[in-house]
Amino acid sequence: NMSEDVKQILELKKRDKKSSDKKKNKDEKKRPEGVNREVFSLTNGVPSSSGAMRNMGLLSIPPVIGTTDSASILKGKKRALNRKVDKWVWMQFENSARADGFKLSHWQKEKNADDPYPFAKINHKIKLVTFTDDEYNKLLKTLHRGWTKEETLYLWDMCERYDLNFIVIHD
Repeated sequence: NMSEDVKQILELKKRDKKSSDKKKNKDEKKRPEGVNREVFSLTNGVPSSSGAMRNMGLLSIPPVIGTTDSASILKGKKRALNRKVDKWVWMQFENSARADGFKLSHWQKEKNADDPYPFAKINHKIKLVTFTDDEYNKLLKTLHRGWTKEETLYLWDMCERYDLNFIVIHD
């Protein structure tokens, strides 16, 4: 039976009729009086660190949202309002890693307008070892009889195109 196979794969145990008759398991935590059912199920019976929840006999977990006092929030807002903001400009740029002169545009801080494109330094092309016809005939041709020079050049092209980002290259 397919459903039995799925249950076996997922390691689901068959329920006994006796255990299905019982509505609540003895190991199951009881919801304390005064705690909403939704709150109890969302916290899996592990409440926040508030005193009310602790008094109900529930464990302490850190709050999801950070708690700060309003004075520190206002102080941070005042500091942010007094800070000078940077001006942003829409600029064209040319990626120095490209040789075709293609121009793109993006937002950039005005004070950094003369900086080179920051991602150009990441784009490095690898330089593969090349071979001449003599080197191919002397060294490579004899390695594999069914392998042609065109196939070797194609392999070299693919290796250069994908920057040798493969652990194994196999035909």
